[in-house]
Amino acid sequence: MEALTQLISTAYTAAVHGEVDQAANALDAIGFSVDARQMYGVCCAFAEAGTRAVQLLDPTGFDPAKGEMLALSEITPGAAAANPQTAWAQRFFVAHANRDPEMTNALYATAIKAGPEQFSESVAALLLVVASLGRAVLQSRRTS
Repeated sequence: MEALTQLISTAYTAAVHGEVDQAANALDAIGFSVDARQMYGVCCAFAEAGTRAVQLLDPTGFDPAKGEMLALSEITPGAAAANPQTAWAQRFFVAHANRDPEMTNALYATAIKAGPEQFSESVAALLLVVASLGRAVLQSRRTS
Protein backbone atom coordinates (compact mmCIF):
# COMPACT_ATOMS: atom_id res chain seq x y z
CA MET A 1 0.00 0.00 0.00
CA GLU A 2 2.89 2.36 0.70
CA ALA A 3 4.14 1.89 -2.87
CA LEU A 4 0.69 2.79 -4.21
CA THR A 5 0.55 5.90 -2.03
CA GLN A 6 3.94 6.94 -3.39
CA LEU A 7 2.81 6.40 -6.98
CA ILE A 8 -0.32 8.49 -6.39
CA SER A 9 1.80 11.25 -4.89
CA THR A 10 4.29 11.07 -7.76
CA ALA A 11 1.57 11.19 -10.40
CA TYR A 12 -0.14 14.18 -8.77
CA THR A 13 3.04 16.13 -8.04
CA ALA A 14 4.42 15.53 -11.52
CA ALA A 15 1.12 16.61 -13.10
CA VAL A 16 1.00 19.77 -10.98
CA HIS A 17 4.51 20.68 -12.11
CA GLY A 18 3.81 19.86 -15.76
CA GLU A 19 6.09 16.84 -15.85
CA VAL A 20 3.83 14.96 -18.23
CA ASP A 21 6.03 11.93 -18.88
CA GLN A 22 6.66 11.34 -15.18
CA ALA A 23 2.93 11.70 -14.40
CA ALA A 24 2.01 9.32 -17.22
CA ASN A 25 4.59 6.76 -16.09
CA ALA A 26 3.30 6.87 -12.52
CA LEU A 27 -0.29 6.58 -13.74
CA ASP A 28 0.66 3.58 -15.89
CA ALA A 29 2.38 1.94 -12.92
CA ILE A 30 -0.75 2.51 -10.84
CA GLY A 31 -2.96 1.03 -13.53
CA PHE A 32 -0.85 -2.10 -13.79
CA SER A 33 -0.63 -2.66 -10.03
CA VAL A 34 -4.22 -2.27 -8.82
CA ASP A 35 -7.62 -3.82 -9.38
CA ALA A 36 -10.85 -1.93 -10.11
CA ARG A 37 -11.71 -1.50 -6.42
CA GLN A 38 -8.29 -0.06 -5.64
CA MET A 39 -8.45 2.22 -8.70
CA TYR A 40 -11.64 3.70 -7.28
CA GLY A 41 -9.58 4.61 -4.21
CA VAL A 42 -6.92 6.14 -6.46
CA CYS A 43 -9.56 8.28 -8.18
CA CYS A 44 -10.87 9.37 -4.78
CA ALA A 45 -7.32 10.25 -3.68
CA PHE A 46 -6.86 12.42 -6.76
CA ALA A 47 -10.25 14.05 -6.17
CA GLU A 48 -9.38 14.68 -2.53
CA ALA A 49 -6.20 16.48 -3.61
CA GLY A 50 -8.37 18.69 -5.81
CA THR A 51 -10.81 19.27 -2.96
CA ARG A 52 -7.97 20.37 -0.72
CA ALA A 53 -6.70 22.70 -3.44
CA VAL A 54 -10.13 24.34 -3.75
CA GLN A 55 -10.20 24.82 0.02
CA LEU A 56 -6.74 26.42 -0.07
CA LEU A 57 -7.75 28.69 -2.93
CA ASP A 58 -10.89 29.85 -1.12
CA PRO A 59 -10.77 29.09 2.61
CA THR A 60 -14.22 30.64 3.08
CA GLY A 61 -15.62 28.61 0.18
CA PHE A 62 -17.91 25.63 0.23
CA ASP A 63 -18.44 23.37 3.20
CA PRO A 64 -20.41 20.18 2.49
CA ALA A 65 -20.98 19.73 6.23
CA LYS A 66 -23.06 22.93 6.11
CA GLY A 67 -24.94 21.83 3.01
CA GLU A 68 -22.79 23.97 0.71
CA MET A 69 -21.75 22.36 -2.55
CA LEU A 70 -19.58 22.87 -5.57
CA ALA A 71 -21.37 23.00 -8.89
CA LEU A 72 -20.44 22.69 -12.53
CA SER A 73 -21.66 24.92 -15.30
CA GLU A 74 -21.05 24.45 -18.98
CA ILE A 75 -19.85 27.81 -20.24
CA THR A 76 -19.44 26.64 -23.82
CA PRO A 77 -22.49 24.71 -24.99
CA GLY A 78 -21.51 21.23 -26.15
CA ALA A 79 -18.14 21.22 -24.38
CA ALA A 80 -19.02 18.21 -22.24
CA ALA A 81 -20.19 16.21 -25.24
CA ALA A 82 -17.05 17.14 -27.15
CA ASN A 83 -14.77 15.82 -24.41
CA PRO A 84 -16.59 13.17 -22.39
CA GLN A 85 -13.52 12.06 -20.43
CA THR A 86 -12.89 15.56 -19.10
CA ALA A 87 -16.60 15.98 -18.38
CA TRP A 88 -16.51 12.70 -16.43
CA ALA A 89 -13.43 13.86 -14.53
CA GLN A 90 -15.04 17.15 -13.56
CA ARG A 91 -18.24 15.44 -12.48
CA PHE A 92 -16.35 12.83 -10.44
CA PHE A 93 -14.28 15.54 -8.76
CA VAL A 94 -17.34 17.62 -7.88
CA ALA A 95 -19.27 14.60 -6.59
CA HIS A 96 -16.31 13.63 -4.39
CA ALA A 97 -15.79 17.19 -3.17
CA ASN A 98 -19.50 17.37 -2.30
CA ARG A 99 -19.15 14.13 -0.31
CA ASP A 100 -21.61 12.27 -2.53
CA PRO A 101 -20.42 8.64 -2.51
CA GLU A 102 -23.45 7.38 -4.44
CA MET A 103 -22.66 9.69 -7.33
CA THR A 104 -18.92 8.98 -7.27
CA ASN A 105 -19.68 5.25 -7.32
CA ALA A 106 -22.16 5.66 -10.18
CA LEU A 107 -19.74 7.77 -12.20
CA TYR A 108 -16.93 5.30 -11.58
CA ALA A 109 -19.13 2.40 -12.73
CA THR A 110 -20.02 4.34 -15.87
CA ALA A 111 -16.34 4.94 -16.65
CA ILE A 112 -15.51 1.26 -16.23
CA LYS A 113 -18.40 0.23 -18.48
CA ALA A 114 -17.13 2.59 -21.18
CA GLY A 115 -14.19 0.25 -21.79
CA PRO A 116 -10.49 0.19 -20.97
CA GLU A 117 -9.39 2.98 -23.30
CA GLN A 118 -12.07 5.45 -22.25
CA PHE A 119 -11.59 4.48 -18.62
CA SER A 120 -7.85 5.16 -18.80
CA GLU A 121 -8.47 8.47 -20.53
CA SER A 122 -11.05 9.42 -17.88
CA VAL A 123 -8.66 8.69 -15.01
CA ALA A 124 -5.92 10.66 -16.76
CA ALA A 125 -8.38 13.53 -17.26
CA LEU A 126 -9.21 13.42 -13.54
CA LEU A 127 -5.53 13.75 -12.73
CA LEU A 128 -5.26 16.74 -15.08
CA VAL A 129 -8.35 18.42 -13.63
CA VAL A 130 -7.09 18.21 -10.05
CA ALA A 131 -3.52 19.05 -11.07
CA SER A 132 -4.79 22.29 -12.61
CA LEU A 133 -6.23 23.18 -9.21
CA GLY A 134 -2.90 22.34 -7.57
CA ARG A 135 -1.13 24.60 -10.07
CA ALA A 136 -3.55 27.39 -9.20
CA VAL A 137 -2.61 27.02 -5.53
CA LEU A 138 1.09 27.24 -6.38
CA GLN A 139 0.47 30.29 -8.58
CA SER A 140 -1.55 32.03 -5.85
CA ARG A 141 1.27 31.46 -3.38
CA ARG A 142 3.82 32.92 -5.80
CA THR A 143 1.78 36.08 -6.28
CA SER A 144 0.94 36.58 -2.60
